[in-house]
Amino acid sequence: MLCQICGKNAASVHFTEINDNKMSELHLCERCAEEKGMQGPSKKQKFDIADLLAGMVDGMTSTEEERVGHVQCPRCGMAYSAFKETGRLGCAECYQAFQFQLRPLLRRIHGDTHHKGKVPTRDGEGATRSRQIQRGSATR
Repeated sequence: MLCQICGKNAASVHFTEINDNKMSELHLCERCAEEKGMQGPSKKQKFDIADLLAGMVDGMTSTEEERVGHVQCPRCGMAYSAFKETGRLGCAECYQAFQFQLRPLLRRIHGDTHHKGKVPTRDGEGATRSRQIQRGSATR
């Protein structure tokens, strides 16, 4: 799809507006969207989950890390302070090495520290019953 303003570049910014129950769509290239003030410079629009995590960690764990001391992953050697700066762990064992620091962060982000998954809405009761039956037979 081409930009609806310049007609030259591929449309990569899509706006949908609903006014009085009428929907209108506008498809623009990045340059035309910036010129119309509908989008800031593309560099500012990038979202990095690592930056978000690093920011959340900074706000939560400064006193906790002081209390726990210098923590380092035995496998990759990553220090917890490096995770705080980048928001990225070095390896799978970092989860175990930093478990006491990560638990409050995971609880804050996800509401819990264990993944529970989702049940499909169509046949959710049947899937729940099947899991209960499987758990019951596994414990015998």
